[in-house]
Amino acid sequence: MTSDNIDGEGPTQELSVTLLDLLVCPIDHQTLAYISSENVLYNPRLKKSFEIRQGIPVMLVEDSTDVDDVTHEKYINAVVRYTGPRDVHAM
Repeated sequence: MTSDNIDGEGPTQELSVTLLDLLVCPIDHQTLAYISSENVLYNPRLKKSFEIRQGIPVMLVEDSTDVDDVTHEKYINAVVRYTGPRDVHAM
């Protein structure tokens, strides 16, 4: 499924449920928040985001982005779901 990215970076691609079930943060090995509208996976505990480029999550620590308080609130309000088992997430 694709939709327009609000940042003008082209269409977004929804990540598969299977992939979301498997992904965890490469830093603390806990769940991540999936914010499809921003093309990111986000660790709210560490305030780090991981970009999704052309439908592929970039899970390299050196490519992660530090998130400020305003963006943190924006991301928390836009969470689609959390990674890992669907019935559990670490928050």
